[in-house]
Amino acid sequence: MTLLEVLLAISLATMLLGAIGRFAWDIAGARARLADEAARASCAEAVFTALERAMQTAVVEDDAQASGILGSESSLRVRSNALQPSIPREVTTRSSGYSVTHVQFTGGRLALDLGRGLSDLDAPVRAFRLRYLLRDGWKNAFDSRVDGGFPVAIEASIWFAREGAIEGQANSVAADRTRLFRTLDAPALDPLAVLDAREAAPVIPLSEEE
Repeated sequence: MTLLEVLLAISLATMLLGAIGRFAWDIAGARARLADEAARASCAEAVFTALERAMQTAVVEDDAQASGILGSESSLRVRSNALQPSIPREVTTRSSGYSVTHVQFTGGRLALDLGRGLSDLDAPVRAFRLRYLLRDGWKNAFDSRVDGGFPVAIEASIWFAREGAIEGQANSVAADRTRLFRTLDAPALDPLAVLDAREAAPVIPLSEEE
């Protein structure tokens, strides 16, 4: 082989190795992005499913006069009738006949308690907001025992931490996940009125990690 052929072979081999390296890097990046998105979807689904089940049979107060729905902007605790078939038996507080579902945002993580203690969910969260729709508009806190009934609806919104995201800018962008919850005995309100209330809702400071 001549020197030219050797140099050409080396050049081709280098290009081939570079292409293989870039392909492997792209595959690794795609897998990482897919894993991150799966963690976000799992986090949101765990929170929303737990709240949806809890709200199906939520009570205004339990037999010990504890509030059935007690919430702030970053935390929500719901006591439900434990006889609801869709609620797993293991989360039932047998002594009281009620199950307790608790969602809390702290330290950049959402934590969920289904009766066995708060457990952090995998996906890092930049901001989380709970707000409560009453007949006179949105509120940033609610206590069913004090207020004497259920809210019209509860809205939960999640902003996940992403590369390049600016802290404190969650108000300026749409939430990654949002879900509206109602109880079976919630005050009746025309669906269009609920939509208007959402669109005209005042800006409420979000619960964000410092």
